[in-house]
Amino acid sequence: MRLVVRFIALVSLVAIVLIPLYFASAQPEASPVRVLPGIVHPGDTFNVTINFTSPNDTFAIPVITDFAPSGWTVEVQEDWCSPPPKNVLATNNATDNKIEVLWETQVYPQGTNFTAVYKVTVPNNASRGNNNFSGELYYHCDPAHPQETVAETIGGDSYVYVPLPEISFSPGYISFTALRGGDNPEDKELEIWNSGEETLDWTLNCSAFWLGVNSTEGNSTGEHNVIAVSANITGMSAGDYSATINITALAANNSPQVVPVTLHIGSPGGGGGGGTGPSMWLKDATPDMDDWFVAPGFNAYDYAVDDADSVIYVVGDLWMDNDSDGEVDQDGDYLLLTEEDGGGGGDGGGGEVTPRLLKSVDGGATWKDISKAVNDSLKAVPGQHFSYSQVAVAPDNPDFVAVCVGHI
Repeated sequence: MRLVVRFIALVSLVAIVLIPLYFASAQPEASPVRVLPGIVHPGDTFNVTINFTSPNDTFAIPVITDFAPSGWTVEVQEDWCSPPPKNVLATNNATDNKIEVLWETQVYPQGTNFTAVYKVTVPNNASRGNNNFSGELYYHCDPAHPQETVAETIGGDSYVYVPLPEISFSPGYISFTALRGGDNPEDKELEIWNSGEETLDWTLNCSAFWLGVNSTEGNSTGEHNVIAVSANITGMSAGDYSATINITALAANNSPQVVPVTLHIGSPGGGGGGGTGPSMWLKDATPDMDDWFVAPGFNAYDYAVDDADSVIYVVGDLWMDNDSDGEVDQDGDYLLLTEEDGGGGGDGGGGEVTPRLLKSVDGGATWKDISKAVNDSLKAVPGQHFSYSQVAVAPDNPDFVAVCVGHI
């Protein structure tokens, strides 16, 4: 299909207006066809060829204008085209990357074959996928109407495909929790893979001294690479830390990618993280059952930590011996409840459930039952027991504790 442009004049009392009329011509067409390679890569330089043929003996002044993808450099020379053109022009700027080829004003006989060849260089930041070309062939073919210009869209290949690797990773962020002076937190896994084409050659860089990975480079054609991510808390203070793992792949369409990493280090007796059990205390806004575990058979339901993070008080229910002497064991420090003390739980040793107040001065490694001292201060009579529902410690004296008490 070609379009013929003519102008007619409409005369009125107001103005003379030129109106362009476009209509399809029934005359033979030059049928320009573009030839492109199917696949190109960043940094490649390739030829673009446009062929067309004079449709009649009045074919004159053919001009090719062809646009390459934005940012792709174009080059054209006269001796790359035939018949030899009168002029060629390559434009490379922020808005256009195009070539123009102008042949002589002479009339070319029907059947004359024309070829325009130009070169295109793919930039290193080319977009993955189809990258489009578009252009027109302009010419005159009617001597009776020398102002008539015919425009035909260049057919044939209209795009080249750029296959590129693409970075994908999981999870989207990584978090660690640990206890100051304790063990390093368990390693986490980071998976990296290529969700595009070709080969993804990736490298990793960690932004903090405490953050590490077991591999800083690798490649993927689609398979998942599993990397161990670690946090080394040696010598670090309690607090919250943040860092990033930067994933870079020079050929990837979406490089770089960033994985946020957070680290929370709690204080002994007041911080979060680390292990569980009677040798470690975990402070949490909503502690789970492992966090509350200070002794077998003990059910904690409130706690307090002094400002120095060294003394912990906890109140809860504990199976104990029937004589209510306030002794958890012979030393007064918790190590292990015996059958005689009622450590067997609900059935054990004839014990009974009694609310207790425990104290630790070593970050939860050992616990002392100080319930008897509190009961004595309350002048409890034999057989009378008190419950402790809440506990608080003085900010300037870890040995001063306030307990919310009720008696049963």
